[in-house]
Amino acid sequence: MHIESSYLNEIFKKNPMESISLKLPEELLESSDRCARAMGIPRAEYIRRAIERMNREAEAKARAERMARASRKSGAKACG
Repeated sequence: MHIESSYLNEIFKKNPMESISLKLPEELLESSDRCARAMGIPRAEYIRRAIERMNREAEAKARAERMARASRKSGAKACG
């Protein structure tokens, strides 16, 4: 799937972005480049999506852990 540059420009206008400097092992950078090319997207977009996915997964895990703790607390109160 190739993303048109005009589409990306519209996204960037609606969501201003800040620049960062990122050091990656050469192998990780090369594999990211290969995957981005295969998807037809720029490397930066590929890395953004990877970070977004990891953030969603981390947030979901934290939410599940909070719910489990709350469930254990309420269960202990009900039994006590």
